[in-house]
Amino acid sequence: MQRLAATAHDISDFVRNLNVPPDTLLKTAFSIRNLKGGHIKRLQDRNELAVRQSGAEMSVTAVQRQEQNMKARHHLSDVSFRSSVLTQDTVADVIAALPTRLQLEMPRLLYRLSTDGASFSSFWAKIDAADQTIIIIRSVTGEVFGAYCSSSWSERRDKYERAKTRFFGTGESFVWSVEPEGSMVIYRWSGSTHEQPETCPQMFQAAGDTWFVIGGGGGEAIAIYDELTSGITSECQTFGSPPLVRGGGFVIDDLEVYAVPSGCDD
Repeated sequence: MQRLAATAHDISDFVRNLNVPPDTLLKTAFSIRNLKGGHIKRLQDRNELAVRQSGAEMSVTAVQRQEQNMKARHHLSDVSFRSSVLTQDTVADVIAALPTRLQLEMPRLLYRLSTDGASFSSFWAKIDAADQTIIIIRSVTGEVFGAYCSSSWSERRDKYERAKTRFFGTGESFVWSVEPEGSMVIYRWSGSTHEQPETCPQMFQAAGDTWFVIGGGGGEAIAIYDELTSGITSECQTFGSPPLVRGGGFVIDDLEVYAVPSGCDD
């Protein structure tokens, strides 16, 4: 009963302090693609089981609860998101930067250059089915950067849409870089904070058989060519980002691509 009361109190607290108008909350909830009762039921069962198996009292203090959440966050990262490039702290930062609805499940490795080889044909074969992806790059000089790409890379093959524009994707996309001391800097779509977002560049993703680009306008935030061996990064208007590495050009030491589950697929 004590646990139930504490849970009810937490839910009440969350709703009371929610800084989102009800209309916006409902609109966002109903915009989740392929939302199905079966998936919601599985998530409910999974969380109920976790609560039952947890020996911890629900009456812990706010500080203790935060510590538990952080431990759980790192545990999930350790189990499901083992990057050969990022530290676990940076992995946690990347996950926290994703749209909230996509944080229900951990990203899944699709491609790693050091093990799968520098071949665009293999690259596309392994990542095309993913709805959203995280791309992580480490240069031979040790600089680490990447992107969250909100649309499937298979959209590059949509001849009808690509006849209109080579770019695709949405404003949820972002690019990022890791500072020498380990902190992550995120550059989101410039339209997300603009009074007239429709006037901002919307050049999020573009690709061909042997290249891909993330971000455009004035320059490309990330552009990879030459069978995944090298690339360039420039000042980019879409994300309001500077070059993500010193000098702009880079040789790739390793590159990883993770699928970001939609959270609503059966």
